[in-house]
Amino acid sequence: MSDKVKKYRYSEIFGSTIQGEGHHTGIPTVWIRFFGCNFECQGFSQKNPRDPSTWINEYENIDLSNVNKMEDVPILKFGCDSAYSWSKKFAHLAHQETAAEICNKIENAISNEHNPQGKFCHPKTNQWIHIAFTGGEPMMQQSAIVDIMEEFERRNNIPIYVTVETNGTQPIRDTFANMITRFYTTSEFGGMADDALGAPEWFWSCSPKLSTSGEKWENAIKPTILAEYNNLSKHGQLKFVVDGSDNAWNEVASAVAIYRYVDVNWPVWIMPVGSSGAQQESIQAYICEESFRRGYNFSARVHSWIFNNAIGK
Repeated sequence: MSDKVKKYRYSEIFGSTIQGEGHHTGIPTVWIRFFGCNFECQGFSQKNPRDPSTWINEYENIDLSNVNKMEDVPILKFGCDSAYSWSKKFAHLAHQETAAEICNKIENAISNEHNPQGKFCHPKTNQWIHIAFTGGEPMMQQSAIVDIMEEFERRNNIPIYVTVETNGTQPIRDTFANMITRFYTTSEFGGMADDALGAPEWFWSCSPKLSTSGEKWENAIKPTILAEYNNLSKHGQLKFVVDGSDNAWNEVASAVAIYRYVDVNWPVWIMPVGSSGAQQESIQAYICEESFRRGYNFSARVHSWIFNNAIGK
């Protein structure tokens, strides 16, 4: 029997930033972006997102000859803005490390002179730093998430607030469900006990892909999967990226109705399409007003305004 410690592939780990979208906007958050996804979303920001023959597949033409690390990959304007987290073109830039090594880097990402040990509960303010698992598609990396959380348990540094940024298409595995139940919905793990600062929260940030993304409806809208997520934790949100077309608004309404039918009653957030603040600016006022009219929340993509969607922010 091999005693080799398993390693997990990821694109980047970054802190010194915030959650830029939806319910937790503005809250300090450390991120791990896993490598690998079941979608490509090459329709985003294209002139005709529903006609692949017109797409500019920008990521395919990037010259990586002088790029030695993920942070130096150019910002993408067309298609998926994080193609570097799933395309084999960028696989050689991805990291592959054990859960312990990953946790070391996560703690290092949130440590500074005010928080020298990299604690999720800030030692000076007692406010919690959130952790977000993103991708790619993080629910394709459930074993990694379990191992990372168990490593933080061993360090007595479990994050109370966890967000999973998912497309909502991947079934939950038993070991993953057991971890969420033990850490977040039972009293077994003392470090997660409710306190004056708030209860533990496992938060599903689900962004189902509309035709604006270029993905097919039947592959992207999976109500039974989201029902599984909701059964484990009622904390969540639905985020839709909208280009302002009637087709997109109709798809949002249809998807929400399907999810409501299986009792997924999370708040709905609408975001304008665009990888940069400048791209979003042309339609965001209309998207905001129309979201209000239709009864949805509106979310700016704050990080893209502050950091211009730079990798590592």
